[in-house]
Amino acid sequence: MVDLAYATGITFDYPGVRALDGVDFSVRAGELVCLLGPNGSGKSTLLRVLAGLADPSDGTVSLGGRPSRGMSSRDRARTVAVVPQGLPRIPSLHVRDFVLGGRYAHLGLWRAARAEDFAAVEDALQRVDAMDCADRLLVGMSGGQRQRVLIARALAQGSDLVLFDEPTASLDPEHQLLVMDLVVDLVAKGCGVAVVTHDFNLASQYADRIVMLDEGRIAAAGPVDDVLRREVLEPVYGSRLWFGALPGDPGRPLVISWRD
Repeated sequence: MVDLAYATGITFDYPGVRALDGVDFSVRAGELVCLLGPNGSGKSTLLRVLAGLADPSDGTVSLGGRPSRGMSSRDRARTVAVVPQGLPRIPSLHVRDFVLGGRYAHLGLWRAARAEDFAAVEDALQRVDAMDCADRLLVGMSGGQRQRVLIARALAQGSDLVLFDEPTASLDPEHQLLVMDLVVDLVAKGCGVAVVTHDFNLASQYADRIVMLDEGRIAAAGPVDDVLRREVLEPVYGSRLWFGALPGDPGRPLVISWRD
């Protein structure tokens, strides 16, 4: 499989805080990698560095076999799409227009959107079950509805690499599974996907590989059943966890929060 994202020795500093400390990370075509780790462990920062939204203090990133540094924003958008946790400001746009903005990398300078661009928007909205919101303004929508619209925009972008930052956090159970099934569909079509999540069991059911961060460093990495084990998770998350197996698939661990 081809490495769509390849990062080596990534270090990133916020004022007074080292968020990432020598992290190596990759996502291959046709692979779903789940990023786990406690709050503040560096997961979102790593996605921002991979996407070219933040420059590392040290280390290198390549996207699609090319150095990320120096790529134009249009070339980067053709290569990688990002689904953030939310929007810092909610634009006064209708949903269709907002999702159409994901197509800008496919449009020439001053060129209007074409039929294929509008078709990509409609397809993306259908796939995230948001057609009923298509003519609404983003302002006034619930957090879960906006999250699905953010995912639709990334799908419409048509990039080979998609980075999701907690895409299911504000969704009801049915739409959590819908989004993760969409992710699997992207992977089946040859995309590489990285998903930040706090949900051990979604990671267990869907991931090909898990990478766990703790205090800006890789604490564990490997297949699902190598990482979602008591001796791996308890040093990072503490002892208030219960371990079992998913019904019908004893090879897939089940991990839930558990009262003492």
